[in-house]
Amino acid sequence: TTPPEVAMEADAAAQPASRPTGVFASMGAAAGAIAALEDENPVVQKVALEQLHAAVDECWAEAAGAVSTIEALSEDASFEGRELAASLASKIFFHLEEYDDSLRLALGAGPYFDVADRSEYVETLVSRCVDEYVGSAPPVATAATAAPSPDDDDGAAAVLLDPRLGAIVERM
Repeated sequence: TTPPEVAMEADAAAQPASRPTGVFASMGAAAGAIAALEDENPVVQKVALEQLHAAVDECWAEAAGAVSTIEALSEDASFEGRELAASLASKIFFHLEEYDDSLRLALGAGPYFDVADRSEYVETLVSRCVDEYVGSAPPVATAATAAPSPDDDDGAAAVLLDPRLGAIVERM
């Protein structure tokens, strides 16, 4: 008989030299996390979002089928993982080349949208932020100051600027 140590070494040697790595090692493996998004338990949903977010560049095509569910989670004010959901949905829309939706959701992603990250995703959206910010030339108003002034008789409407967009530009 073969000693156990030798048998284990032989088994290890028989294993393939390289195994798939990452959160989802094979195509279709994201399906479990996507299915968990439908769970009623918010903890399960958040874990699923974390798994998908960690691998979004590899599984975005699979996750695209659930983007409406992910977006709904990002809009649920009572959901603790809403910023994570916004970030995930933003990245999925980015891969789908839906840049307006991607930017809208990135603005709601809080710390998950890091302007210091030099990825194509961040650089593209920051560029769009700057373009939109610059394109909102005076008169500019924030949501708090968008009310028409009684003294404003020239009929020019102020451009409503999302304060989150200004915050992104200012963080640069």
